[in-house]
Amino acid sequence: MYEKQSAKLQNFDASGQPSAWDGDLLGRQDDAEFLLRFIVSRVDERKRAGRRGSYVLNVDAEWGHGKTFFMRGLFEDIQKTEHPAVFIDAWKNDFGDDPYTHVISEIESYFKGFVEDDPKTGPQAKFKNVYKAVKSNAGKIFWTALKGGAKRATRYVIGESTDEIIEVVQTYTPEGGREIASGSFEEIEKSVTAVNDSIIDAFADKRMQEFEEAKQSLANFKTSLAELLRAFEEHTGKKLPLFLLIDELDRCRPTYAITMLERIKHLFDVDDVVFILSTDTQQISHAIRAIYGAGFESKRYLQRFFSRTYQLPKPSVDELVETLVADSGVDPDKWSSPGITPDHVSFLAKASYHFDMSLRDVKQSVDILLSLTTTWQEKGKIELSLMYPLIFGFLSGQDIDNLGENGWLWRRAAQIDDWIENDVGSFDGFKRFNQFNKRGDVVLEFLRKLRQPLYETMRVQVSEGSAIPTYTVAYVDDQLKREYHLRFSNVVRETERGDMLKYPALIKHAGNLRIY
Repeated sequence: MYEKQSAKLQNFDASGQPSAWDGDLLGRQDDAEFLLRFIVSRVDERKRAGRRGSYVLNVDAEWGHGKTFFMRGLFEDIQKTEHPAVFIDAWKNDFGDDPYTHVISEIESYFKGFVEDDPKTGPQAKFKNVYKAVKSNAGKIFWTALKGGAKRATRYVIGESTDEIIEVVQTYTPEGGREIASGSFEEIEKSVTAVNDSIIDAFADKRMQEFEEAKQSLANFKTSLAELLRAFEEHTGKKLPLFLLIDELDRCRPTYAITMLERIKHLFDVDDVVFILSTDTQQISHAIRAIYGAGFESKRYLQRFFSRTYQLPKPSVDELVETLVADSGVDPDKWSSPGITPDHVSFLAKASYHFDMSLRDVKQSVDILLSLTTTWQEKGKIELSLMYPLIFGFLSGQDIDNLGENGWLWRRAAQIDDWIENDVGSFDGFKRFNQFNKRGDVVLEFLRKLRQPLYETMRVQVSEGSAIPTYTVAYVDDQLKREYHLRFSNVVRETERGDMLKYPALIKHAGNLRIY
């Protein structure tokens, strides 16, 4: 089943290489094609309407809904359209203080590939000259940020602007007072009372001069970046706008994520620049409130930065399970699930629904199941109707060691009345079935049989022959019979219990590997 699906979903680009959309089980490529058409058209509309500045699109989806897969595929599609495009993994570099340096470094690296060694005249020479101007102006902004970063610790301890005050006091006070200005906060506070009007004026002049220098550097950078884009289009024949895709922003430190948004807003607000950011907007909102306070209107704050938000459609549970299983590379032949013609993905999806699992629960539960499958060395197969609910119970903090009638799984399975399947067809030599059965009863039947030795099930089956009344009983007995024969062949082992009793312990081991 999975090999056929994988082959059907295999995509190739014009060079015959696998596409980033290979294995797109959630239909994300359709979303990317729509968004790309929308953005290019919207940028043209804004130009005709005389609207200036960059365009910022927020791609919003919860954790685990394929944002990175989507962004990689969209990046590939943009490159095929001959638009300049840069991909930035924000989380990979959030160890730094200022994301500006990360963004400008990626931009500079991209354009550097188009700079010819020694152009004499024409578009090539113009492009190289403007490229140098952008690097120079970017460096000035970087230096300003670096100076600010060196003073940050002082501001946290003493207060905003105190470092500048110290510098001015040291410059203008007599020789004997300079040691005081370098001392503790209490010493500084005492010395400030002796600061005369000339020192205050000098401090004000210094701050105003720095502010004007920062404004001019920013203006110069924006102007040179706009000129670079026009020269780039003329030099290469590529089409504007320039796309900057920033992924994993919601995984960054809250302060870094917020600073990234602010830098995009203030430093890169240039015509023909499009930012596409992938975020879990709800998580970003929580992070902002953690910094600015619980009462802060974080969503309204975010609206300042985004021109538009595109909500990636939530995948159905079926799509999510199918994607997780197909992408894992595990062997589903190690699994067993109820049904005349078993469909493991469908069973997992339906079990997720009937056990009221959230999408996060599904992803974590399937991940543990996949880890268990990777390490599975038993002769029998993993029984999904028992293993998967127990994994969910483990994640929910339930006591999964208790498999008796007063245990969580027994009680929960007994409550599932609406999961009914029509079992039609033959099953391993038994009479032809055409029955409606509750899948919760399969769980209960396994739990009942696990309380007795495997050989007891074998003897019941031999005495009753093939006239077993329900598919549910036939399925459970058949699985236990298979396990018995695989483990003991023709040897009679009357006291051995089923391997399914080991499930809780195995789940706890695999649970230590789970994703968050």
